Amino acid sequence: MVQQPLCPSLRQQAMSASLRTQYLSQLNYLNELMAARLEVIKFQRELLLKFHAEGTFNDETITKGEREPDIEELRLNTMLERAKE
Repeated sequence: MVQQPLCPSLRQQAMSASLRTQYLSQLNYLNELMAARLEVIKFQRELLLKFHAEGTFNDETITKGEREPDIEELRLNTMLERAKE
């Protein structure tokens, strides 16, 4: 049996649904990636606190080491909040 081609509006709906599925899949992947990065930042912070408690690094070094993860955490949390909107 020969399959009839979809009418333009049905074809557009099918393409639209496919694109939406792809978009949601990519969005989910990015959200998971950002969540994983936040876990890495949490681990880095815990290590810095451990090193500070052990006296491995002084306050100035710890503060410098916290700066980049703090900025990255703020950036990621901002992106996640925007994604929820």
